[in-house]
Amino acid sequence: MKSTFYRPSGLGLMALLLVAALVILPNVQCNKGQTSYLDFPEHPTPVIPRDVDMNLKAELEQQGKFDDVQRLFDLVSWKTFVALNWPTHTDGKPKAKLSDEGVPVWGTWKESFEVYKPDGSKPSPWGDNRDINEGILGHTNLAADAKDKSKRVLFRNNKHNEVADVADESDQAFGGGLWDQNGNLVMYEVLMNESEFNYVVTNTLYNIEGQIAFSKNNKGANFPSGTYGEEAIGAIEIKIAWKVIDPDKDIASRYLTMEGYIPDPKEYTISTDPNDPACFVVFPENPTYIKATLGMVGMHIAMKTTSSPQWIWATFEQKDNMEADPKVTGKSLSGKTVSLKPSFNDPGCETCAENFCVEPDSNGLRRSQLKRMIPIPPAKRELNAQASKRLAALNSVLQYYELIDTQWPTSPTTPPTPAGNGVASVLNKPGGNVTPVFLTNMTMETYFQLGNQPAYQMEESYGKPKFTAADSVTIFATESCTGCHFSAGIAVRDSVDPKGNLVTISGPPQSADFSWLLQTQAHHVKKE
Repeated sequence: MKSTFYRPSGLGLMALLLVAALVILPNVQCNKGQTSYLDFPEHPTPVIPRDVDMNLKAELEQQGKFDDVQRLFDLVSWKTFVALNWPTHTDGKPKAKLSDEGVPVWGTWKESFEVYKPDGSKPSPWGDNRDINEGILGHTNLAADAKDKSKRVLFRNNKHNEVADVADESDQAFGGGLWDQNGNLVMYEVLMNESEFNYVVTNTLYNIEGQIAFSKNNKGANFPSGTYGEEAIGAIEIKIAWKVIDPDKDIASRYLTMEGYIPDPKEYTISTDPNDPACFVVFPENPTYIKATLGMVGMHIAMKTTSSPQWIWATFEQKDNMEADPKVTGKSLSGKTVSLKPSFNDPGCETCAENFCVEPDSNGLRRSQLKRMIPIPPAKRELNAQASKRLAALNSVLQYYELIDTQWPTSPTTPPTPAGNGVASVLNKPGGNVTPVFLTNMTMETYFQLGNQPAYQMEESYGKPKFTAADSVTIFATESCTGCHFSAGIAVRDSVDPKGNLVTISGPPQSADFSWLLQTQAHHVKKE
C-alpha cells in the first residue's frame, strides 16, 4: 500500500502557519510594547492567583525554557503581593483602585496569636474583630481600638525562655533582634488566610492536645492546595517585617504604612541566657504600649498549590533596605525635606560588622549593618523594574518594593535527601529539588547570612543523624525557606524531662506541612 501524507501549499500552508502561531501565542508579541504572558500586567487586579498554569508550565519545560518557567512563578509572586496589599472597603471587598486608601486584604486575616491562643482554646470565628486576650488589652496605653484590624498590634506572645527558636514580634526565627539605622527595633507578625485557618480549626490543630489526637490517625498535616483555574484558594501564610517610621528622618510615602501599637522600646533588655541567640530581645511581662506609624520593610508569602506541594515561597523587601540614592529627597511626616538613605546599611561605615549582633553606639542605639550574600538575580531585577514602572503609573506605593526571588519545586515528587549525604543533603533537604536552593529575606533571616560553612550545619538534624566526612566539606550557604520549614513537625506526644518539666515531642520533618506555627505556637489546653 502506497503511503501518503498531506503536503500543504498556498492558502493551506498559510492557514497551518496561522494555527501554529495561535498555539504558541504566549511567546508572540504582535505589536511593539504589547504585554506578553511573561510581563508584569499593565492592569493588575485584586485576584489572588491560585497557582501557575500547569499546562503552560509543562509546555515550557518540554521546550527547555526553564527561565520562562521561573518567570511564571515570579509573576504569581508579584500578582499575589499586589492582590494581598490591595486596599479594601470596611466590608473587606477590594476598592476600585490600587492607589485608594484602605486596609490591605491581608489585614482581615487571622494573626497567629488569634489562632494559637495561650490557653489552647478554640479561636473566634473568621471575620470577627481581632481576638486579643484580656491580659494584653489590660496593658498600659493599649487603647480599646486595638481590636480594630485597621491598626497593627505587635507584641511577644511567647516567653523568651520557653521557645528561644520561635519567630515572634520582636525577634527573628533562630536569631535575635534587628534594628534600622535610626536605632529602632524591627517588629514582626504572622498571618494566615481563611483556607489555612479553617483547616487548623476543623482538625483542632490550634492546641497541643488536638495535634496529638490528630497525629494518631494521620501522618501529618496536609493543608488545602490552590489549583489554577479553580475558585478555591489554597492555604497561604504571610510574615511581615515592620520598621517604625521616624517622623523626622524617614520618607513615609515610600512605604506601605499603617498605624499600630508596639511595646515601648525603652523597656526591653537583651537576654543574658547563654541558650538564647545573640541580641535576643526581652520585653517585660506587662510592657507599656506606644502608638507608632509602621512601614512595611519585608513580606514573606507562602502558598500551598497543586504544582508545589512544598509550597511556593515568595519574598519581598522595600527597595531602600540595603541601598538608596542620597540625591533623592522627600518629605518626612513632620514636613522636613530629607535625603533618602538605606534603612539597614550605613554606606559610610566600611568597618561595621555585617549581619551581626550589634552593640549600642555612643548614643546608646543599636544600628544593624546588613549585606545581601546572594544578589537579586538579573532576571528578577528586570521584572522588578517593569513592575515598578507600571505600579508608579497607577500611583501605588507598591512601586517601592521588589521581589527578591521565588522558590518552588522543580520535581515535586522527589523525596528529601536524608542527612549524611553531604552536599546532596543540602541541595534537596526538603524534597522536590527546589530552586533556587537558598532564599532569605534580609529583614527576617539576617543571621543566616553566614556564607561558607560545613555542609552538616545546613542538613536536617532530626533523629540525630550520623555525619560522615562528606558532611564536613565546606560549602557556601545561607538558608532556604523550604529547607527551614520542612523541619517543622506537629505534636505527637507529651513527655517529662529529667527536671520534671512537661515536654512536647514533635513528629518528623514535614509532618507540619511546612508550617512552623503548628510546632512553635500551639499551647496546651489550660486546665481549670
